[in-house]
Amino acid sequence: MICHFDVFAATGHHHIATLGPGVSFRGVYLITSPPTVLTRDNEEFYAFFVTDLTGRIPCLIPVHRVHWQQNPEFQSQRVLIEGNTVLAEKGLTALVRDLEPVNMIW
Repeated sequence: MICHFDVFAATGHHHIATLGPGVSFRGVYLITSPPTVLTRDNEEFYAFFVTDLTGRIPCLIPVHRVHWQQNPEFQSQRVLIEGNTVLAEKGLTALVRDLEPVNMIW
């Protein structure tokens, strides 16, 4: 997906610092390290952190929702994420519904 930043920002991008528990959100964020796989309640999730200029939040997405190619030469990437926030054991966490790589035009 190619996205013009100014156009996207006008559509209601949610900054991480403004998120609280129980919020539906949508935004373009940066993944800076490769995801890990973890199991919760017999379901596998990719676990990763996303950042923006205002903060950082841990994310979980079921592995069946994305086709992530694990690569030892991982490079950071911008992604469009839609999801909901929940208050988990370790604080605020994003449960991701949709994730799509983005090529941003600044």
